[in-house]
Amino acid sequence: MTGLVTGEIFLPLWSPGPGSMDSEMAKHIEALRIPYLKGKPNVLLHDLGSFKDDPVLVGRLKNIFMPNSHTFVYLLSP
Repeated sequence: MTGLVTGEIFLPLWSPGPGSMDSEMAKHIEALRIPYLKGKPNVLLHDLGSFKDDPVLVGRLKNIFMPNSHTFVYLLSP
């Protein structure tokens, strides 16, 4: 798993079958670079480890978990 996150291991990429959708949609799907595992697209592994490369997401995380501060999470359910 660490190898996937760090980019040392690459999985084959899934692409839609020919004629399964219009070409514009197929190009969009291929551009997502969704991994292909056990004969199916695997969305759980899509962009695994890319969180650290997105400055907006890193900024949000820094606002949630700040040094020398307490963070409380309230889970409410009906």
